[in-house]
Amino acid sequence: MSKHIIITGAASGIGKHMAFAMLGKGHRVTLCDINADMLQQHFAEHPRKELINLQTLDVTSVSNWQAVITNSLSAFGDLDYLFNIAGIITPGFIHKTTIQDLDMQMDINAKGMMYGAKLAADLMVEQGHGHIINVASLAGVVSASGIAGYNASKFAVRGFSLAIAEDLASHGVKVTVICPDLVSTP
Repeated sequence: MSKHIIITGAASGIGKHMAFAMLGKGHRVTLCDINADMLQQHFAEHPRKELINLQTLDVTSVSNWQAVITNSLSAFGDLDYLFNIAGIITPGFIHKTTIQDLDMQMDINAKGMMYGAKLAADLMVEQGHGHIINVASLAGVVSASGIAGYNASKFAVRGFSLAIAEDLASHGVKVTVICPDLVSTP
């Protein structure tokens, strides 16, 4: 049976791969990315356009998240899955890292994921079903020199995901956190 899935970071990397995989299985997908041009380039001419809802999303904006969720519900009904994939890394040793780099990684990787998960959780609890899948990183399990800000943001993703899994279990909502190793992505 076709499911409704929101995928963030869908213009490249893991998000793009998941988008094509879910479309290949016949699922209805709301594909989101801050890079609207890349979304259009990859998906506007897809042969299964009726299954695609393209949305520009800045994950750091709660109002953007609210608009995407409202639009996706109008397009495809109940939300079955949220794939929280959008992320960024700005590598550098801490003494060479800027405050802006630290803020950006925490805002996008941790807070952006938390905003989406919170809003999806509200909806999924009301529906009585759903599954939130947050992509962290192996860097959310083991620290590494030269990526302290990224490590912190991905540890946050993992910790938040484990905690909300307990919060939501009795409401029929599942939470999964995935911690992949290095991936070829822009």
